[in-house]
Amino acid sequence: MICPMCNSKLKKGKIKEEYLGHDLGIFDGFTCTKCGETLLTEESVKKAQQKAKELGILGLAEKTTISKSGNSLMVRIKKNVAEYLGLTEGEKVIIHPEGKKKLVVEVI
Repeated sequence: MICPMCNSKLKKGKIKEEYLGHDLGIFDGFTCTKCGETLLTEESVKKAQQKAKELGILGLAEKTTISKSGNSLMVRIKKNVAEYLGLTEGEKVIIHPEGKKKLVVEVI
């Protein structure tokens, strides 16, 4: 098999899969010998999705749009994410950047 990212060879092996910071387990798949890209087998994808579903994290990652309120910008937290985190209106959080492309919101 050939890597879809760099066209190098893929090596068969075991891959540790994580999703949204949760360990889903170790699955059969392929790793690129050059760029390190990993691909799970079709069966492994199904198993990883089932594990994410069991953990209640499947579907939590969603796109949202930055809104404006006065001079401030707002990030909306979708209902399913708020429910998963147990967030309610008025909850206190800390927001900080982690590099130039990542915004972290921590419940305090």
